[in-house]
Amino acid sequence: MKTLSKLNINPEKVMKNEELVTLRGGYGGTCGYKVWAYGQWQIDCGVTQEEALLAYGNWGGWWCCDSCSSTSYCGPE
Repeated sequence: MKTLSKLNINPEKVMKNEELVTLRGGYGGTCGYKVWAYGQWQIDCGVTQEEALLAYGNWGGWWCCDSCSSTSYCGPE
């Protein structure tokens, strides 16, 4: 156990990253989409799943989460 001033930290009780992500509601900003809207392709990467699904639901096209780095529109050039 570490002591910082009057704060005691017990490593057995520290939350793991996956537990924090679950508590927060999942990974945010790992999604992207490519949709045909307003006469041109709209591409946005680093959005939440809700944003990607909203764009996809409104205009169709493509969306992805967590695997976006392997897509041509959000992946490496």
